[in-house]
Amino acid sequence: MITRGPRSIIAGALACTALLFGTVGCSSDDAATDRPTTTVAGTGQDGTGSTSPGGEERGLPAQRDRQDAPAATVDGELTGGGGAALTDIRDFDLEGNGFVQHEFAVEGTATSYVVDDPATDLPGNGEFNLKEGDTADYRTRIVVRRPEKAEDFNGTVVLEWLNVSGGIDANPDWTYLADEIIRGGY
Repeated sequence: MITRGPRSIIAGALACTALLFGTVGCSSDDAATDRPTTTVAGTGQDGTGSTSPGGEERGLPAQRDRQDAPAATVDGELTGGGGAALTDIRDFDLEGNGFVQHEFAVEGTATSYVVDDPATDLPGNGEFNLKEGDTADYRTRIVVRRPEKAEDFNGTVVLEWLNVSGGIDANPDWTYLADEIIRGGY
């Protein structure tokens, strides 16, 4: 008869417990009808375009009244100086990759939005009860990088806010995504 000490019994119990938790943690109760869900931005519908995971119908977000005027007016291309002074971590050859860069002045009127009672007008579900507040005229610039040939553009615009918090126009998204943006024709 083989006798085992307390250490080997404890080690065996711990090994069995770890095996049990590993098995339970990797198991699933997915039925054949279960499927992953993906929400399509802006539609309020899952990836199939018809119902939510629970089967109920979903509609589009409520329509909002928008001003008839354009959000911004392009006031022309900025051509003076040395061009857009963007801080890129790496030197990227736009022209050699079939891309061009332009800088434009844009202007318009910005509208602020306010709430009467933050406790009730800013619910956790994100459906805020906002009212138009003060307006202010603005003038700023945009930098556009695009394929030189229109037929090379894939139809999707990538927007990046130039981060000025360091006192420079930093564009980290471009720095890290330039290869994919060029390759994909964005």
